[in-house]
Amino acid sequence: MRLYLIRHCEFVGQVEDRYSRIADFSLTEKGKEQAYMLGKQLQSVHLQAIFSSPLARAYETAAIIAQELTPPLPIMVIKDLQERNVYGILSGVKRSEATKLFQHVLKKLHLLRTVKALFPQTQHM
Repeated sequence: MRLYLIRHCEFVGQVEDRYSRIADFSLTEKGKEQAYMLGKQLQSVHLQAIFSSPLARAYETAAIIAQELTPPLPIMVIKDLQERNVYGILSGVKRSEATKLFQHVLKKLHLLRTVKALFPQTQHM
């Protein structure tokens, strides 16, 4: 048995330079084309199942891929595949806006990343 892990294709929040994670964005036209091409490439693989997170960008990617397969496969949505909310109130906010509005939060995020980099074995609460 082989397991193929495919990350969602290009989505609106990516192009707009927004903090995403749990913020729900659709695929861009380029992202839809990427998914279509993936579906074409996967036709020879004979997939047996497709799983997706409930987020639009992941589900749209899976749906486009599924439609390119013969026969088309159903998509099983699994909530536990959804990304974690690591950005909190920053989810969905443009990075340029976040810098102005949430400077104190960004400083804490940067500090936390620095601490994790310096002390990777440390557990953070």
